[in-house]
Amino acid sequence: MTESQLETAVQDIWNSMLGLEIQHTENKVVHAENTVTSSVSLTGTENWVVEVRCGWPMAQQVTAAMVGMDPGELEHADIIDALGEIANMCSGAVKPIVDVTAKTGMPSVAIGGAYQMTTPEVVVVTHVCMESGEEPLEVRVLASKAVAA
Repeated sequence: MTESQLETAVQDIWNSMLGLEIQHTENKVVHAENTVTSSVSLTGTENWVVEVRCGWPMAQQVTAAMVGMDPGELEHADIIDALGEIANMCSGAVKPIVDVTAKTGMPSVAIGGAYQMTTPEVVVVTHVCMESGEEPLEVRVLASKAVAA
């Protein structure tokens, strides 16, 4: 999976599924006090993880677009569900490129500022930093060390 393929997949999701514009930005990594990280695993002949990270404002923007509500009306659970679904959509775009036979896991979502998400025995294969309405987004594809070797 190349950075270009991942960037195209994220742009397609933002444009077609959310009706939002998103563009590449140079290494604008998310370091917000209220960060939302969602991930989905792909398990097949090799193991993969697709991880989506953004700040709370981006999470609200995405959720509002997805459910057609004003950001002020959103419940905490709406945002968790939406970001889990975004990770699901991203993993769905990655799966045919890395392993079409892989089984898709359940999404996991972490929220806060003082946490570290770690998946043992994996390395980052590719990642993209993007921006929608001044809000940063980072999407990473991780794989078991055997894939990266």
